[in-house]
Amino acid sequence: MDIGLTSNGDLLIADGDLVIQECTAQNQRELILLNKGDIKENPEACVGAINYLNGKNVNALPQAIAMQFAQDGMRVKSVILSATGEITTDAYYP
Repeated sequence: MDIGLTSNGDLLIADGDLVIQECTAQNQRELILLNKGDIKENPEACVGAINYLNGKNVNALPQAIAMQFAQDGMRVKSVILSATGEITTDAYYP
């Protein structure tokens, strides 16, 4: 459980209060989208997927995501990158 974020990364607020919600999908999204160094408390965390998608090493993206998820404490069953660039994950916190 954690403070909820909107799809834009803004704080999720309802009736003037922060919303507390299950955070697995939110954490996954942040780990995939943010770049290394974006989280001050853990500068080695995150993948920076846009750098892979815009670069020559796009095939390394699923492995990088799986490694970051595992380092964050998730059990990773699969990470799939489709031909259209869609990322599908099956990972969870035990």
